[in-house]
Amino acid sequence: MQKVRAQNRHIKSSAVPSTYPVTPIPKTYHELCNLLDRSMHFKNILCINTNITGLFLDKMFSDAPKNKIIHRIKYYPTNYKILETEIQQLNTTYDLICLDPYHEPNYTTHNLTLLVSYLNDGGILVCHDCNPPNKVHVRPYFTPNNSWCGVTYAEFIGFACAHPEWFYAVIEYDYGLGIISKQPALFVQPFTPCSEQQVFLEMYKDTPTDAYKYFKKMQKKLSTG
Repeated sequence: MQKVRAQNRHIKSSAVPSTYPVTPIPKTYHELCNLLDRSMHFKNILCINTNITGLFLDKMFSDAPKNKIIHRIKYYPTNYKILETEIQQLNTTYDLICLDPYHEPNYTTHNLTLLVSYLNDGGILVCHDCNPPNKVHVRPYFTPNNSWCGVTYAEFIGFACAHPEWFYAVIEYDYGLGIISKQPALFVQPFTPCSEQQVFLEMYKDTPTDAYKYFKKMQKKLSTG
């Protein structure tokens, strides 16, 4: 497969590519996956979450027709490497991977690096929490009874910057719906590369709070797609 450089696109409701059917931009994870499914007719779907994050994924596609294969993996932060073991045991690739990772440092990077190798050539991965709405949501470590996106948004940007052979996009709604695809797909198209991503990542190493402010300021360029 010819490699195509991944570029940056932050999608708002006015930015539907003209080559695709005009349709309202989905505002929830569920709406996005349903829209993609109607367009691409997924057969094999994998849903991955933790005991803390993405509990809504437990019921995603629960009413799917019998011709769809739905696999589910739930991992615990203290034993996240079980994800690798379980997906190897399933021994298949997927048209759609739905992910809500644990949001502390390194988990999102680990999950994305592992999971993209299990996408079919036309497959899509959707990652939750890639556009935290305010600085309260970007606490790097989990605290109970609080909304939390952690560092997933930063690690999604880092992954995109390190892997330019993929297509990327972030839909701003529902705490940010990050999309990774091997090929152009609905909402995912090439765009001009943004050097601001590297500025953000360098800033994030030293001062995460300032990096988040920079992210909000440069959001259209930093959100990948």
